[in-house]
Amino acid sequence: MKKTGFFVFAIFALVCVLAVFSCSNMLEDLRRAREGVTGATPAGTPVVTTPPEQIPLTLEAVAANTTVTFTNKASGVVKYKVNDGEMQTIASNGSAAITLSAAGDKVSFFGDNARYGTLGDSNSSNIACDEECYVYGNIMSLIKSEGFENERTLTAQYAFANLFSNNANIKNKPGTELLLPAETLADFCYYCMFYGCTSLETVPEDMLPATNLADYCYDSMFEGCTSLETVPEDMLPATTLADFCYYCMFKDCASLTVAPELPAETLEGRCYTLMSRAARA
Repeated sequence: MKKTGFFVFAIFALVCVLAVFSCSNMLEDLRRAREGVTGATPAGTPVVTTPPEQIPLTLEAVAANTTVTFTNKASGVVKYKVNDGEMQTIASNGSAAITLSAAGDKVSFFGDNARYGTLGDSNSSNIACDEECYVYGNIMSLIKSEGFENERTLTAQYAFANLFSNNANIKNKPGTELLLPAETLADFCYYCMFYGCTSLETVPEDMLPATNLADYCYDSMFEGCTSLETVPEDMLPATTLADFCYYCMFKDCASLTVAPELPAETLEGRCYTLMSRAARA
Protein backbone atom coordinates (compact mmCIF):
# COMPACT_ATOMS: atom_id res chain seq x y z
CA MET A 1 0.00 0.00 0.00
CA LYS A 2 2.84 2.37 0.83
CA LYS A 3 4.51 1.63 -2.53
CA THR A 4 1.25 2.31 -4.35
CA GLY A 5 0.87 5.63 -2.54
CA PHE A 6 4.45 6.58 -3.37
CA PHE A 7 3.97 5.90 -7.08
CA VAL A 8 0.72 7.86 -7.15
CA PHE A 9 2.47 10.81 -5.48
CA ALA A 10 5.40 10.58 -7.92
CA ILE A 11 3.09 10.55 -10.93
CA PHE A 12 1.14 13.49 -9.50
CA ALA A 13 4.35 15.45 -8.97
CA LEU A 14 5.52 14.69 -12.52
CA VAL A 15 2.19 15.88 -13.95
CA CYS A 16 2.50 19.13 -11.99
CA VAL A 17 6.01 19.75 -13.29
CA LEU A 18 4.94 19.12 -16.88
CA ALA A 19 1.94 21.42 -16.45
CA VAL A 20 4.12 24.26 -15.15
CA PHE A 21 6.59 23.76 -18.02
CA SER A 22 3.75 23.75 -20.57
CA CYS A 23 2.21 26.93 -19.13
CA SER A 24 5.57 28.63 -19.19
CA ASN A 25 6.00 27.77 -22.88
CA MET A 26 2.48 28.99 -23.66
CA LEU A 27 3.14 32.33 -21.95
CA GLU A 28 6.40 32.73 -23.85
CA ASP A 29 4.60 31.94 -27.14
CA LEU A 30 1.97 34.56 -26.35
CA ARG A 31 4.64 37.15 -25.56
CA ARG A 32 6.51 36.41 -28.77
CA ALA A 33 3.27 36.56 -30.78
CA ARG A 34 2.46 40.00 -29.37
CA GLU A 35 5.93 41.21 -30.34
CA GLY A 36 5.68 39.72 -33.83
CA VAL A 37 8.38 37.10 -33.22
CA THR A 38 7.93 33.77 -34.98
CA GLY A 39 9.64 30.44 -34.60
CA ALA A 40 11.54 29.04 -31.66
CA THR A 41 14.43 31.09 -30.32
CA PRO A 42 16.86 29.05 -28.23
CA ALA A 43 18.22 30.68 -25.12
CA GLY A 44 21.31 32.75 -25.82
CA THR A 45 20.51 33.26 -29.50
CA PRO A 46 21.43 36.84 -30.58
CA VAL A 47 18.65 39.07 -31.91
CA VAL A 48 18.77 39.32 -35.72
CA THR A 49 18.36 42.87 -37.00
CA THR A 50 17.40 43.93 -40.51
CA PRO A 51 20.34 45.34 -42.49
CA PRO A 52 19.85 49.12 -42.98
CA GLU A 53 19.72 48.86 -46.77
CA GLN A 54 16.75 46.46 -46.51
CA ILE A 55 14.62 48.91 -44.51
CA PRO A 56 12.27 50.84 -46.85
CA LEU A 57 11.82 54.59 -46.56
CA THR A 58 10.05 54.95 -43.21
CA LEU A 59 8.58 57.70 -41.06
CA GLU A 60 8.00 56.89 -37.39
CA ALA A 61 5.79 58.90 -35.06
CA VAL A 62 7.50 60.47 -32.05
CA ALA A 63 4.12 61.16 -30.42
CA ALA A 64 0.62 59.71 -30.72
CA ASN A 65 -1.90 60.90 -33.30
CA THR A 66 0.59 62.07 -35.90
CA THR A 67 -0.50 62.50 -39.52
CA VAL A 68 1.91 61.83 -42.39
CA THR A 69 0.73 63.13 -45.76
CA PHE A 70 2.18 61.82 -49.02
CA THR A 71 1.32 63.86 -52.12
CA ASN A 72 2.14 61.75 -55.16
CA LYS A 73 3.10 63.58 -58.36
CA ALA A 74 4.91 60.61 -59.88
CA SER A 75 3.55 59.01 -63.03
CA GLY A 76 2.74 55.77 -61.22
CA VAL A 77 1.27 54.72 -57.90
CA VAL A 78 2.97 54.81 -54.52
CA LYS A 79 2.24 52.09 -51.99
CA TYR A 80 2.50 52.23 -48.22
CA LYS A 81 1.79 50.20 -45.13
CA VAL A 82 1.42 51.17 -41.49
CA ASN A 83 3.42 48.89 -39.20
CA ASP A 84 2.78 45.37 -40.57
CA GLY A 85 -0.66 46.16 -41.95
CA GLU A 86 -2.11 45.75 -45.42
CA MET A 87 -0.51 47.54 -48.35
CA GLN A 88 -2.40 50.66 -49.45
CA THR A 89 -2.15 52.61 -52.72
CA ILE A 90 -1.79 56.31 -53.53
CA ALA A 91 -2.72 57.04 -57.14
CA SER A 92 -0.71 59.31 -59.39
CA ASN A 93 -1.71 62.92 -58.63
CA GLY A 94 -3.40 61.70 -55.46
CA SER A 95 -2.53 62.05 -51.81
CA ALA A 96 -3.03 60.18 -48.55
CA ALA A 97 -3.20 61.51 -45.00
CA ILE A 98 -1.94 58.61 -42.92
CA THR A 99 -2.67 58.55 -39.18
CA LEU A 100 -0.08 57.07 -36.84
CA SER A 101 -2.13 56.48 -33.71
CA ALA A 102 0.62 55.69 -31.21
CA ALA A 103 4.17 56.82 -30.62
CA GLY A 104 6.42 54.33 -32.40
CA ASP A 105 3.90 53.58 -35.15
CA LYS A 106 5.53 53.77 -38.55
CA VAL A 107 4.62 54.06 -42.20
CA SER A 108 6.83 52.66 -44.97
CA PHE A 109 6.68 53.70 -48.63
CA PHE A 110 7.27 51.78 -51.87
CA GLY A 111 7.15 52.67 -55.54
CA ASP A 112 8.41 51.89 -59.02
CA ASN A 113 8.83 55.40 -60.36
CA ALA A 114 12.00 56.98 -61.73
CA ARG A 115 10.99 60.55 -60.92
CA TYR A 116 9.04 62.17 -58.07
CA GLY A 117 9.87 65.85 -58.49
CA THR A 118 10.20 68.79 -60.83
CA LEU A 119 11.90 72.18 -60.66
CA GLY A 120 8.81 73.68 -58.97
CA ASP A 121 7.58 72.30 -55.66
CA SER A 122 3.89 72.61 -56.62
CA ASN A 123 4.33 69.80 -59.16
CA SER A 124 6.64 67.68 -57.00
CA SER A 125 5.79 64.80 -54.72
CA ASN A 126 6.05 65.76 -51.08
CA ILE A 127 6.04 64.05 -47.69
CA ALA A 128 4.78 66.15 -44.79
CA CYS A 129 3.95 65.43 -41.16
CA ASP A 130 2.04 67.54 -38.66
CA GLU A 131 4.10 66.41 -35.64
CA GLU A 132 7.69 65.27 -35.17
CA CYS A 133 8.62 62.10 -37.05
CA TYR A 134 11.83 60.14 -37.35
CA VAL A 135 12.85 59.52 -40.95
CA TYR A 136 15.05 56.58 -41.92
CA GLY A 137 15.45 53.66 -44.30
CA ASN A 138 16.47 53.29 -47.92
CA ILE A 139 15.09 55.99 -50.21
CA MET A 140 15.45 53.61 -53.15
CA SER A 141 12.30 51.76 -52.05
CA LEU A 142 10.53 54.54 -53.98
CA ILE A 143 12.46 53.68 -57.14
CA LYS A 144 12.13 49.90 -56.99
CA SER A 145 9.61 48.37 -54.62
CA GLU A 146 11.22 44.93 -54.66
CA GLY A 147 14.97 44.44 -54.47
CA PHE A 148 15.53 48.10 -53.62
CA GLU A 149 18.44 47.15 -51.36
CA ASN A 150 20.48 46.46 -54.51
CA GLU A 151 19.43 49.57 -56.45
CA ARG A 152 22.24 52.11 -56.99
CA THR A 153 21.17 54.12 -60.07
CA LEU A 154 19.02 57.21 -60.60
CA THR A 155 18.00 57.60 -64.24
CA ALA A 156 15.64 60.58 -64.25
CA GLN A 157 16.16 64.28 -63.65
CA TYR A 158 14.53 65.59 -60.44
CA ALA A 159 14.25 62.04 -59.07
CA PHE A 160 13.69 63.16 -55.46
CA ALA A 161 13.45 66.92 -55.95
CA ASN A 162 11.49 68.71 -53.19
CA LEU A 163 10.50 65.39 -51.59
CA PHE A 164 10.72 66.66 -47.99
CA SER A 165 10.82 70.35 -48.81
CA ASN A 166 9.68 72.58 -45.91
CA ASN A 167 8.95 69.61 -43.65
CA ALA A 168 9.97 71.14 -40.32
CA ASN A 169 9.03 68.01 -38.36
CA ILE A 170 11.31 65.29 -39.72
CA LYS A 171 14.29 64.47 -37.56
CA ASN A 172 17.13 61.99 -37.32
CA LYS A 173 16.60 58.76 -35.37
CA PRO A 174 19.77 57.86 -33.43
CA GLY A 175 21.20 54.57 -34.65
CA THR A 176 18.85 54.25 -37.63
CA GLU A 177 19.89 56.14 -40.73
CA LEU A 178 18.32 57.53 -43.86
CA LEU A 179 20.17 56.04 -46.84
CA LEU A 180 20.61 57.63 -50.27
CA PRO A 181 22.81 54.92 -51.77
CA ALA A 182 22.73 55.87 -55.46
CA GLU A 183 26.19 55.84 -57.04
CA THR A 184 24.99 56.92 -60.48
CA LEU A 185 23.20 60.27 -60.28
CA ALA A 186 21.01 62.33 -62.61
CA ASP A 187 20.73 66.09 -63.08
CA PHE A 188 18.86 67.83 -60.22
CA CYS A 189 18.22 64.43 -58.59
CA TYR A 190 18.32 65.74 -54.99
CA TYR A 191 17.31 69.33 -55.77
CA CYS A 192 15.81 70.98 -52.64
CA MET A 193 15.17 67.54 -51.19
CA PHE A 194 15.49 68.72 -47.57
CA TYR A 195 15.01 72.43 -48.18
CA GLY A 196 13.76 74.09 -44.99
CA CYS A 197 13.82 70.91 -42.89
CA THR A 198 14.62 72.84 -39.75
CA SER A 199 14.62 69.88 -37.33
CA LEU A 200 17.41 67.92 -39.03
CA GLU A 201 20.54 68.11 -36.88
CA THR A 202 22.99 65.71 -38.51
CA VAL A 203 23.76 63.96 -41.77
CA PRO A 204 24.38 60.20 -41.52
CA GLU A 205 27.73 58.62 -42.36
CA ASP A 206 28.03 57.47 -45.99
CA MET A 207 24.74 59.15 -46.91
CA LEU A 208 26.03 60.32 -50.32
CA PRO A 209 28.45 57.71 -51.71
CA ALA A 210 28.53 58.86 -55.35
CA THR A 211 32.00 59.70 -56.66
CA ASN A 212 30.83 60.93 -60.10
CA LEU A 213 28.34 63.77 -59.94
CA ALA A 214 25.68 65.17 -62.29
CA ASP A 215 24.74 68.78 -63.05
CA TYR A 216 22.94 70.45 -60.12
CA CYS A 217 22.65 67.07 -58.38
CA TYR A 218 22.93 68.50 -54.82
CA ASP A 219 21.52 71.93 -55.66
CA SER A 220 19.95 73.44 -52.48
CA MET A 221 19.69 69.96 -50.97
CA PHE A 222 20.00 71.13 -47.35
CA GLU A 223 19.34 74.83 -47.84
CA GLY A 224 17.67 76.42 -44.84
CA CYS A 225 18.25 73.45 -42.51
CA THR A 226 18.90 75.82 -39.63
CA SER A 227 19.40 73.13 -36.96
CA LEU A 228 21.99 71.19 -38.96
CA GLU A 229 25.13 71.31 -36.80
CA THR A 230 27.50 68.65 -38.10
CA VAL A 231 28.12 66.65 -41.24
CA PRO A 232 30.67 63.86 -41.70
CA GLU A 233 34.01 65.13 -42.97
CA ASP A 234 33.98 62.50 -45.72
CA MET A 235 30.33 62.88 -46.75
CA LEU A 236 31.30 64.23 -50.21
CA PRO A 237 33.78 61.72 -51.66
CA ALA A 238 33.28 62.77 -55.29
CA THR A 239 36.40 63.33 -57.34
CA THR A 240 34.56 63.95 -60.62
CA LEU A 241 32.39 67.04 -60.38
CA ALA A 242 29.74 68.60 -62.62
CA ASP A 243 28.34 72.06 -63.34
CA PHE A 244 26.69 73.62 -60.27
CA CYS A 245 26.82 70.23 -58.50
CA TYR A 246 27.07 71.74 -54.98
CA TYR A 247 25.19 74.93 -55.72
CA CYS A 248 23.61 76.31 -52.49
CA MET A 249 23.88 72.85 -50.92
CA PHE A 250 24.28 74.17 -47.35
CA LYS A 251 23.08 77.72 -47.91
CA ASP A 252 21.57 79.31 -44.77
CA CYS A 253 22.57 76.37 -42.55
CA ALA A 254 23.31 78.84 -39.77
CA SER A 255 24.20 76.23 -37.11
CA LEU A 256 26.68 74.25 -39.19
CA THR A 257 30.03 74.07 -37.41
CA VAL A 258 31.85 71.31 -39.34
CA ALA A 259 32.29 71.38 -43.11
CA PRO A 260 32.96 68.32 -45.25
CA GLU A 261 36.24 67.75 -47.06
CA LEU A 262 36.31 68.45 -50.79
CA PRO A 263 38.76 65.98 -52.37
CA ALA A 264 38.20 66.83 -56.05
CA GLU A 265 41.23 68.32 -57.79
CA THR A 266 39.56 69.15 -61.11
CA LEU A 267 36.63 71.54 -60.90
CA GLU A 268 33.66 72.31 -63.14
CA GLY A 269 31.67 75.47 -63.82
CA ARG A 270 30.44 77.11 -60.60
CA CYS A 271 30.53 73.76 -58.82
CA TYR A 272 30.88 75.38 -55.37
CA THR A 273 28.82 78.52 -55.95
CA LEU A 274 27.02 79.62 -52.76
CA MET A 275 27.65 76.16 -51.32
CA SER A 276 27.54 77.31 -47.69
CA ARG A 277 26.57 80.96 -47.78
CA ALA A 278 25.19 82.10 -44.41
CA ALA A 279 21.84 83.77 -44.05
CA ARG A 280 21.90 87.54 -44.01
CA ALA A 281 20.57 89.39 -40.99
